[in-house]
Amino acid sequence: MLHGSRAAEYPAEIENWKQQLKPDLPDCHIYSAFLEILKPSLPESITQCVSVGIDHITIIPLFVTPGTHIREHIPALLAQSKQEHPEVKIELLPYLGALPGFLTLISKAAQTGLKELSE
Repeated sequence: MLHGSRAAEYPAEIENWKQQLKPDLPDCHIYSAFLEILKPSLPESITQCVSVGIDHITIIPLFVTPGTHIREHIPALLAQSKQEHPEVKIELLPYLGALPGFLTLISKAAQTGLKELSE
């Protein structure tokens, strides 16, 4: 679950991420969903999953902070999708910034960047 962007390279970058994730998640189907600008929307992506027989959907919101999308928009879309597909288990994981290790990742990236700048 991503925000969406008008940047021309954005969809290709997301597809690249999905391809890189596949080896680590061999038993998972990886779909994209966007809140704005791009397709598919979250309800469309959930419907697509259901149409191919997926009955357990885990949504990972790739947002750094808990803004309005996390607090209001995504829960509302999920409630709608759960009503439309009551036979499907749909769960929402914490947003990216709330995941354990997120700040460590930022710290390591900053340290790596600082080392490269000082060389």
